[in-house]
Order: sequence, then structure tokens, then C-alpha cells
Amino acid sequence: YDLVRNGTWTDLLLKRRFKLKTVKAEADDSSAAMEIESDSEKNEVYEEKESVLVESKDGTQLWDAVIKAVAKNAEDKVTGYRVHYEGWSSRFDEWVSEDRVVEANDNNREIQEAMRKDASVTRDGLPAALESMEASSYLHSKDRARGNSPLPDFGKIAHVPPSATDDDTIFATMKAALLAIEAALPLGSINHTEG
Repeated sequence: YDLVRNGTWTDLLLKRRFKLKTVKAEADDSSAAMEIESDSEKNEVYEEKESVLVESKDGTQLWDAVIKAVAKNAEDKVTGYRVHYEGWSSRFDEWVSEDRVVEANDNNREIQEAMRKDASVTRDGLPAALESMEASSYLHSKDRARGNSPLPDFGKIAHVPPSATDDDTIFATMKAALLAIEAALPLGSINHTEG
């Protein structure tokens, strides 16, 4: 999870793209190292019907996919893969460069889950930690005290830099929670008169 939050995942992918032998990242809170494993580093070729993970175009997700075809150049070097994303219609099948494809092993699955967790937000932009709030079910109800004002960007409010302390993270999350509660209040629950 720390690899995604502190941006190390992107660095690891760039290093893999330039074919460095082994890539390791030290976790911030432990002495354990996490190694990104990729068959492209070993110059192995994925076969048709093999399950893999494919990096999204923006580099924020790893998607489950199956190799449909392999493209090679005149020197028999892999130049890309035709992939089918599991659970998606075949109209979303696409050709991807070989550096976006990684093995679907346990280590890479952990990174995939961390990326999903980091990107997990509701349609209202509430962070995953606030999805279970009762107020979230009333954000789009009629007759809210906020009237027709747009919802604040809860994800932006709750976002903290990777260097933030635990207290900063808690404060930002609580600020987003309070704003969600305020946005969900029914009409008439706030007294706008002075005095």
C-alpha cells in the first residue's frame, strides 16, 4: 500500500521499462522489501490464454486480463499483447505494449489490491474510510439544507501528502466527514437567522 501512496510504484515501473534486473522498494514502516516481479525483465514471453495483470494507461491500476495474441517484430522480440480484460466485453480488448503487462503472481496481486484501495472512492468522492457513513446515503436526497450547491470534493479535502503524519491523515478524514454530514442535512435543520 505504501508503494502506491508514496509514488514508488511509478518509479518501479519506469525502472522495469528500462530493464533493470531487480527492483526493490523499502516499506516505510518495516524492514521488509517488496519486489516487483515481471517476466518481461527475464525476457520471457507470455503465451496466449495466460492470465496476467495489465497496467492502466494512467498507471493507477492493475487490471486482470488474459493474453489473446502476441505481436513480435522481425527479430522475434515481443512488441505487444492483445489482451481481454476479465469481466469486460470483448469490445474492450486492446493491444498493449509489453512493458504494461506483468505476471499475475501473489506479490503483484498485493500491489494491485493496494492500488485499488488507494483509488477506492464512491461516486461522491468520499474516501473509502467514509463510505459506511449514514450521511453518504443522503447526499443526493431532495430538500437538503445546502440547496442546489454542488457537493465539495471530499477526496481532495481528505487527501494528504505521503509525508503526512497520522494526525494529519485523521484530521483531513474528519474534515471530509464533517462536510459530508453538513451536505446531507435536511432542509430546516440549520437555523440561518442571526441572534
